[in-house]
Amino acid sequence: MRPWYDIYYWERTYLDLWSIPHTFFGVVLAFLFLYHKKSFKFGLTVTIVGAILWEFIEIYFAVSELFSNKFMDIVVATVGYLCVWLSLKTKDISDNKLGNMTLIAEGIFMLLIITGWIAFIHYAK
Repeated sequence: MRPWYDIYYWERTYLDLWSIPHTFFGVVLAFLFLYHKKSFKFGLTVTIVGAILWEFIEIYFAVSELFSNKFMDIVVATVGYLCVWLSLKTKDISDNKLGNMTLIAEGIFMLLIITGWIAFIHYAK
């Protein structure tokens, strides 16, 4: 069995393990924009632009991946945003609970990013 940090899992044609933190990027932004009572369109725009910028950051750090994977990273970030926004927007959730949910999502996101970079360091050797 391959180790968890093997490039086989982290660099695939469409979806790979990097898809998880990309999805959580959209999840975190949805929580943040719901908490701060920003509009759906504003949040969606920031999510898509942020996901595109993330891909440029990956290029800067010499993360090579197929265009199909880059495109899907943007799609899954958008899907993460849409899932949270559409499932919570009509719910009556206190600001305190929404704030706590935002912090939890941010913590998971950071853990996923750290895990991904550890894997990248391992397979970039």
